[in-house]
Amino acid sequence: MPLSPLDVINLALMRIGAEPIATLTEATTRARLMAALYEPTRDETLRAFQWNVSITRIQSLAYTLPSATLTPGTGATVAATAGVTFTAGGGVFLTSDIGRRLRGPDGGTAILTQVTTAAVVLATIGDAWPDLSVIPAGEWKLDFTPPAHTWTYAHLRPADWLAWMPDELEDPTSVSVEGTRLLSNEDALDLTYLRQAPDPAEWDADLTEAIVCHLAAKLAMPISGSVSVQQNMYQLFQGKLKQARVADSSEKRPTVKRIPTPLIDVRTSG
Repeated sequence: MPLSPLDVINLALMRIGAEPIATLTEATTRARLMAALYEPTRDETLRAFQWNVSITRIQSLAYTLPSATLTPGTGATVAATAGVTFTAGGGVFLTSDIGRRLRGPDGGTAILTQVTTAAVVLATIGDAWPDLSVIPAGEWKLDFTPPAHTWTYAHLRPADWLAWMPDELEDPTSVSVEGTRLLSNEDALDLTYLRQAPDPAEWDADLTEAIVCHLAAKLAMPISGSVSVQQNMYQLFQGKLKQARVADSSEKRPTVKRIPTPLIDVRTSG
């Protein structure tokens, strides 16, 4: 039977000789400690090694493709012009889009400075737009807020992100991870990263044991007050990581054929 998070928690409690809990909300010190420690410790353990269950491959895009036409207004054909109106063929803009960059198919760019309505925005021109023709839906892009310098595009870090695997990139120096963004000079990236894996049913025996021992090591002092128990649990945790690394080094990971999973926010008009 697959384990639940509560099962994992109680396994850790039993390792240090403590009574199990029924829920994380019960009024006990054990439950309060576990409520605070469980998720951070789980994620810390996942970051400590490239567990297979955590490895994720995606195609990341530095833009969205709003599903509406876009018409540049007067002044769009002159670089650095401020207050230029752009009109979409439907309600595709949000107030939170201020600072993002409009990008046309022929090189025109503009930074959004005001959202007048869901279909009308004001922007400052970067690269001049070639003309004021209507641009069909799917042919213009709304870039995420670009970096101030050095890099051209900003990719949003996935919500389940724990750590990235730069060695999987052809050129690891082509991406810089800064805060919640990944900066690059490419607007589409094939990324490999370690994700959160909150469901114990996905874990193998080694990962389960590593998380149990890691939790037990953190709980040993506040619950049992035993330094020796804490050290023993931590040594078991480190041993499990070492065992996983040895097993990984003896196995040649096959090349995985990537199935693109574009992070595209297609906004419907109306």
